[in-house]
Amino acid sequence: MADQSEIKTQIQNLTSMRDALAGSIQMDSLTLEIVLNVSDSTLYRWRQAPPPNCLPYYHRDNGSIYYLFDEVMKALRKGQLNARGFNRLKAIENMAKYRDDILNSKDGSAWL
Repeated sequence: MADQSEIKTQIQNLTSMRDALAGSIQMDSLTLEIVLNVSDSTLYRWRQAPPPNCLPYYHRDNGSIYYLFDEVMKALRKGQLNARGFNRLKAIENMAKYRDDILNSKDGSAWL
């Protein structure tokens, strides 16, 4: 019985670590364009949209733009991101695959 309790604790710890890693995934604009299958101008429109329908983004010191995985997923699930011909369900599926591939890779590389 003690072994089962220890295994359960280890699984919970691993789940917590995975959630923490997924929360820190940063995506640059090109990666996000590929994963969501959208253009640069669509990302620009999403960034410039009035709240609450905007896509949260951040600037690095070198001026490049990046997005946090969790915030993009949240915006997708809420239906905040829309464009003509945009398949939200496929985008959510691609984002999940991207996350899983990063977390399962040994060298930290993605599926791109």
